[in-house]
Amino acid sequence: MSDTETVTTEKSQLPPKTVTGFRQPKPGPALIVLGLAALITALGGLLAFVGSSSSSKNSVVLGKLKGEPLIGESASFIVNKIKQTEQPPADVASNIVVPIGSSIKSIQKSTNLALFNAAVTLSIPDSPKQVEQFFKVELAHDGWSLPNTYAPPSGVGTELLSKIPSSDGFYWGIGIVMTKANPTISPALAGSSQNASYTTTKITLYEINDAS
Repeated sequence: MSDTETVTTEKSQLPPKTVTGFRQPKPGPALIVLGLAALITALGGLLAFVGSSSSSKNSVVLGKLKGEPLIGESASFIVNKIKQTEQPPADVASNIVVPIGSSIKSIQKSTNLALFNAAVTLSIPDSPKQVEQFFKVELAHDGWSLPNTYAPPSGVGTELLSKIPSSDGFYWGIGIVMTKANPTISPALAGSSQNASYTTTKITLYEINDAS
């Protein structure tokens, strides 16, 4: 091997030189803008997904809805009176709203021999027409089917029937019968006029058999 070849071989075996003091170029304004745009797009997509998911199921709104003559409040104080174990399911019970000022007159609990079927009778300090319109708007808004209006078996008052699917695999039905009633308290004591009237409202909540 010649001296020239020896020098060449030794040079090729030397480790590469490390370049020090080199700085990566900072991202320019264009790259920053593109990054922000991508982030905004991603967040927008996430919000759109969340919005579409939440809008797929109507949510309960306590207060007064558009076209509703009365103010609504949670019916939890009613459902708790008839609740047994896990029935009615939370996704059914939480979607029931009643006019504010409703008071319980009587309770009919479900038996353990059949599908859940219980009822609560309320006294509502508003006219039957107002109560009927309230429930029509409220049920349709809170995820129940568009209520149908019937004459109850007694032939007195008005009955609304509606249903809603539940996570327990069943449909649940609600029947609301409204009849006019005179106030049980003297109008003078209640601070109302002589023409004041109440609506007796029976709310029946029941589990629907798959075979029906």
